[in-house]
Amino acid sequence: MNIEITENSGGLGRFERFATVASVFCAVECAAKPFALLLLPLFGIKLFDSELLELAIIGLVFVLGLGSIAHRFFTRHRSYRPMIVFFAGFAALASAHFILDENSTTGIAVAIAGAATIAASQFVNRRVAKDCCEFHRTMEEK
Repeated sequence: MNIEITENSGGLGRFERFATVASVFCAVECAAKPFALLLLPLFGIKLFDSELLELAIIGLVFVLGLGSIAHRFFTRHRSYRPMIVFFAGFAALASAHFILDENSTTGIAVAIAGAATIAASQFVNRRVAKDCCEFHRTMEEK
């Protein structure tokens, strides 16, 4: 079965862009949450105080981020670097949410660092795929 893999393949490119945007959104949300918690109640909005919203964003970032990295891992580069960066960031984000007090300075800093690391894993994933190797060249020749 011949599978053509190109950098601009429609579905894969859109999925990876969406995963990257979700990861960056998570980092921005983690950074903006302390300010939003202070300002939004003045307007009667308590959206960011929702535990369900937090878990949904964390779950979405996990599914999209890991899916994007796993797809490129199996079809392009076979490098563990993006996965290591992703899981390190996710461990930091999860520990900030479940172990540390996320309203403390330490919890906020760890959550922001974790979300930024998850976003960086998407960029590492793209970079590793571009610097690819014999496996990628072999797949393109088929």
